Amino acid sequence: NGKTIEITEGYECTPTTLNVAGEQEITVTYGGKTATFKVQVEKITIDRAVIEFKDKEVIYNGQPQSIKVRGTLPEGVTVSYVLDEGINEAINVGEYRVTAKFAVDEDKYNPVEDMTATLKILQANPIVNPKYDTETPIYVDGSLPEISLSEGDTEGTVRWDEYILEVGPKEYGWTFTPTDEVNYEIETGIVTFDVL
Repeated sequence: NGKTIEITEGYECTPTTLNVAGEQEITVTYGGKTATFKVQVEKITIDRAVIEFKDKEVIYNGQPQSIKVRGTLPEGVTVSYVLDEGINEAINVGEYRVTAKFAVDEDKYNPVEDMTATLKILQANPIVNPKYDTETPIYVDGSLPEISLSEGDTEGTVRWDEYILEVGPKEYGWTFTPTDEVNYEIETGIVTFDVL
């Protein structure tokens, strides 16, 4: 009769969930009558605005580093991470391009484009606690005491900088050179000796 009525109960609908993209057929039964019609279900497009994949800076610690996607991925979407070709792990100091690759349930989602970010690993400050004799007097015609690293220090060598002894209190410098010069910084320091 051309009238439109809203039905909220007393009917049967098959299927009740449209969870696969493409053309689907829906059957509705109400009041002893059955109607069948077709609908086109579109794939879901992931909103990239809710996914964050940003550049990152970290300090070298001898362990593999990474960047992770931040945000909640819906069910049926997973992500894996790939470094530049030929690189398996980002451990040493340097810059690495990280690519986030998304895999989706192709029945439900449109493809998600790769995302890239830069991971920068910076040199670490070494642990350096030089030890030397502070009890024995130092004379102007002598030399500074032997200097060495303490147990637990970063592996490397420590030496006095070039110096000329002068009578009285004066600052003398030392330089630590790490064995691993790629990942650790060179460290310097000063000590005051009262030369006789």
